[in-house]
Amino acid sequence: MALTNNARGPCVTKTRFAIIGCGFVADYYMTTLANHPGLALAGVWDRDAERLRAFCAYHQIKAYGSLDEVLQDETVAIIANLTTPESHFEISKAALLAKKHVYSEKPLALTFIEAGDLIGFAANRQLTLCSAPANGLSDAHRLVSDNLRRIGTP
Repeated sequence: MALTNNARGPCVTKTRFAIIGCGFVADYYMTTLANHPGLALAGVWDRDAERLRAFCAYHQIKAYGSLDEVLQDETVAIIANLTTPESHFEISKAALLAKKHVYSEKPLALTFIEAGDLIGFAANRQLTLCSAPANGLSDAHRLVSDNLRRIGTP
């Protein structure tokens, strides 16, 4: 994020990103967007036209007409891949091919080999690829960890 000054004070240069996938996880991202003043949402796309319409109407944001339209938008630097896990590899690879940085929901891919391919592909193109953290801080993880400590190694 670059900071500059003007007559009215500091200005924040925002990085434009797009969301691909408007399922229930996307709503969580929308509720926390205000916590990231360096980001500006350019728009969203989903393969389900009705879900896309409803999501965009509710959040008052732009809908892209196709995946290609999102990927060809030169003002978008980052793709937030919020699709189903089965689509993560394909969508992330397409975004990287379009020279976009990628933030993917978990898992990064369905196989270790696919995840490694994405990591190598991003590194070779000097693009950032990252994934949402696993639920290591979740209540479910804490419950399992506490019980394992209590009972010992299974």
